[in-house]
Amino acid sequence: MATVELKGAIQDSVSKGICLKRHDALIVAAFNTSPKCLQAVVLKINSPGGSPVQSSLLYKRIKQLKEQTNKKRKAMSPALPPIPVLAVV
Repeated sequence: MATVELKGAIQDSVSKGICLKRHDALIVAAFNTSPKCLQAVVLKINSPGGSPVQSSLLYKRIKQLKEQTNKKRKAMSPALPPIPVLAVV
């Protein structure tokens, strides 16, 4: 299981809070865990909310990485189940 911790307001600022530009490398690293061994990606989110634009960008990126990882897993072994992404808020 790979865990990504996201803390702060969701905003455009790269210096603080949660934004795609600042957290993309962490999210990618979680999905780059060996696809055959990965059981789930858990997002631990502590946020009061914020920018709907940044929220959408983060959602789309996570969805894209999940789909890519599941394609790799299916190519390795069709018997492997899809990877769940769990958000703990």
